[in-house]
Amino acid sequence: MTEKAAVRVVAVTRSLAALLVAAALALPACTSSPKRESSPPLSVHPSDLVAVEGPAPVGRFYAKVGPDSLASDLYEVTLPSHFQRLTNGARVSTVGGCATKVVVAAAQREFGYLDTLQELRDGKLVPLDKLGPEHGFDPDLNPDCRLLFDETTGSEPNTVGTVKRLESATGAVTDVASGPTVAGAAWGPDGQVLVLRREPTGPKLDVIRPNGTKQELDPKVPDVGNTPWSKSGWIAMAVFATPHQPPTSTLFLNPTTGQRSTLDGWLPLAWSPAGDQLLVRDASKGTTLAVVEATNLTRTRNVGVSDAGTVWDAVWLPA
Repeated sequence: MTEKAAVRVVAVTRSLAALLVAAALALPACTSSPKRESSPPLSVHPSDLVAVEGPAPVGRFYAKVGPDSLASDLYEVTLPSHFQRLTNGARVSTVGGCATKVVVAAAQREFGYLDTLQELRDGKLVPLDKLGPEHGFDPDLNPDCRLLFDETTGSEPNTVGTVKRLESATGAVTDVASGPTVAGAAWGPDGQVLVLRREPTGPKLDVIRPNGTKQELDPKVPDVGNTPWSKSGWIAMAVFATPHQPPTSTLFLNPTTGQRSTLDGWLPLAWSPAGDQLLVRDASKGTTLAVVEATNLTRTRNVGVSDAGTVWDAVWLPA
């Protein structure tokens, strides 16, 4: 998807943040082995209450927060409600991280308002070691800090999306997937990679295993946003049920069992390091935060509230 804004040039991206903005501006929508479905979809609705329930989740949280997705900054979050601003005017689009590193795509003036991969170091955003100021977006890091990111080449309507992998130890960059419908990727369990393709017939997901074998998954929905994949096996994705409108629900899909479940009124942000909980935010305002247990995908527990603005993206790191 290409975001169009007078003050910013952004490459094609599958990120939830970009999709939310495009929907809000009523821009045209993006065009990203059979799976087994052993159970019908389940649906629940969020509570109208914002009161925090139970203890705060364990871990460190960093988030993209702001009133506008095209003008948001990076915050360190201490639940339930402390949001410490770490950047000012950085135009952060997406955020990722591992135990020792937080990486964002941000489009500051010095980078020509183009999404550029940067690391948070000593309270400042700086180019990544061994990579430099790489124009890319949607960073996703696995536990050993290997980085997946997206790049787009060409111009509309002839753009090509490429998912790249950066080896943190050597700095080597390799292509994982490329094509006119490739829209993003996420790490999965055991070194697997999930690639999102937006085909004319609807979104498709390719599971790429370390041995090179692949499995295609069909979400069977009009469009999806970001696709975080947990150690517990569940893929969570924001669902766009209506063209030109923001997403309103989360679809859970287990590629091993074929199980599906739907959580209405909430959108996915980040899985816990153990993969047993998903941080979500309400679909209406994006200021209420909750967690969903992987063992019960039909129930949310409110854990925080943002008074700094909408929480567009987040990463959940070990404590």
